[in-house]
This record gives sequence, C-alpha cells and structure tokens, in this order.
Amino acid sequence: MDSTDRTSGFRLRMQTIEPAVHRRDARSATGAPEPVDAAIAADAVPQTFETTAPFRRAAAGAPPGAGERYRFRRTDGPGSWTVTFSGDRSWWSTGPSARWRWRPRARRRT
Repeated sequence: MDSTDRTSGFRLRMQTIEPAVHRRDARSATGAPEPVDAAIAADAVPQTFETTAPFRRAAAGAPPGAGERYRFRRTDGPGSWTVTFSGDRSWWSTGPSARWRWRPRARRRT
C-alpha cells in the first residue's frame, strides 16, 4: 500500500487499524473470531477509500473510473459511506449531507 501522507498521524492510524484487522482474520481462521472495535472499524472504511483502493486500482492497471458508485452501511451503529470512482479519482462521503472528498489515483512505482 502506498500513500503520499507520510505524517506521524497517518502512521499511527495505520498501526491501529492493521493489527486489529489481522487479529480478526487470525482469530477467524482458528474458529474464534471477535469483532473489531467499532470505532477502529469505522475509521478503517475511509482509510480504505483514501489509500488502499486508489493504490490497488493503479497497481492492477484498472481503467479509469466511469462513475461507479458504491454505498456501504454500518451494521453495528449509525453511519454510511458512499464512494464514486471517476477518472483517476475516487470520491467519498459520509452520510447524506457530508462534503465529498477526493483522492487522486495512486501512481504505479517503476
């Protein structure tokens, strides 16, 4: 995964989300899954739209977005996210009245 954000806040965020997700996966593999903390899980969703999705689309050589829109709803509390892929950008918002945020498509490293 790549990001242009190299701040300590970004690193702290990633060091909180990543172990929680991998711990859940490992426990699931052993038949004893436990839910990820709701606040961490809710923060992981926009992190995916900001960093992971653009990087993976670029790495896979995905064609530019054509306005594809996906909506995700929380099942453990209030909240939803909508993401739209348009050209080399991904746009996402939370809730019905939130402002849209965009991220440029990640560049492939050579």
